[in-house]
Amino acid sequence: MKFSKLFLVCALAATSLSALAQQETKTFIYGGDIYSADPKNPHPQAVAIQGGKIIAVGSYQDVLQQAGPDAARLDLKGGYLLPGLIDSHAHVAYAGFQTVTVSFPDGMKDAAAIEKFVADNKNNPQRDLNGVQFYSNLNLDYWNNIPIALCRI
Repeated sequence: MKFSKLFLVCALAATSLSALAQQETKTFIYGGDIYSADPKNPHPQAVAIQGGKIIAVGSYQDVLQQAGPDAARLDLKGGYLLPGLIDSHAHVAYAGFQTVTVSFPDGMKDAAAIEKFVADNKNNPQRDLNGVQFYSNLNLDYWNNIPIALCRI
């Protein structure tokens, strides 16, 4: 029991120290082509970060002064730096399109099965929009099953 309490105390202390160290660490980034996505300053000379957040963007001297003399230095050596993008990649328009279409079942790739599916959904109000039939999710393997006739002319 004492060992598990000691382990828990050590684990909590290590986690707290790690989080504290991450918050305190500053990094000064310079020496390359930096793109900031800020129209007023699209290509600054340097960037400083602390705890995963950008704390300064601008000229080499201004950013170095804000980062401080103890900041870790990262020389890009002529490389390129741009903001990281976190994108859930939702394709909202496609999600909306799927609500007004009939989806082919996964794995359907036989022409006869596709024809039967279309016939079975002839009266489905979701597939018809002003006389246009909408279907989605046709398996791309379908195209591999179409016989192709090659001939010389």
